[in-house]
Amino acid sequence: MGSPEPDGQRPRPSLLGWFRVSHWRWFIPLVVLLYALGLNNYWRVSRDSALYLSLGRSLAEGTGYTFNHKPHKMVLPGFPVMIAGAMRLTGTDCVPDRMLLINVMMTLCGLACIGVSYLLLKELGLRRRALFAGVMMVGLSRELYFYSHMALTDVPFALLVLFGLYAALRMLRADGRPFWM
Repeated sequence: MGSPEPDGQRPRPSLLGWFRVSHWRWFIPLVVLLYALGLNNYWRVSRDSALYLSLGRSLAEGTGYTFNHKPHKMVLPGFPVMIAGAMRLTGTDCVPDRMLLINVMMTLCGLACIGVSYLLLKELGLRRRALFAGVMMVGLSRELYFYSHMALTDVPFALLVLFGLYAALRMLRADGRPFWM
């Protein structure tokens, strides 16, 4: 623990003292395994996901951006286009065999959120232990895990926001060179 303080008391252990850099070796495979175990080939029913899947199906079938055979104007087409791409590869029925690719895409978006949060926290200049703690909190977040296994826009949106924050921070610190370098 170290030598006693001048007043005879020992220093308090740091909250982050139990984190070690070597924990990265087990944390990354553990989180990937955890997210992979949550994968399944079923649709988790919700009103929003039904709308996104229906819009994606109509795009994949070539009937345009329609919901119940009527043009749709309420939801932006980004996520339904992503779903349509998966449905073009696997088929447009939402049967269990065909939902796996959509669920894999959502899980990959969740894992990418963890990776971009690492880049963002590293760019902020956190020490290794604080960086590990921050990434661990994001990676083991119940909400990120739960929504990474549903066909909703929440996780792709979070990924774009995190990447936008990272890119903005890099641009502020770029000193005249392109921010991706």
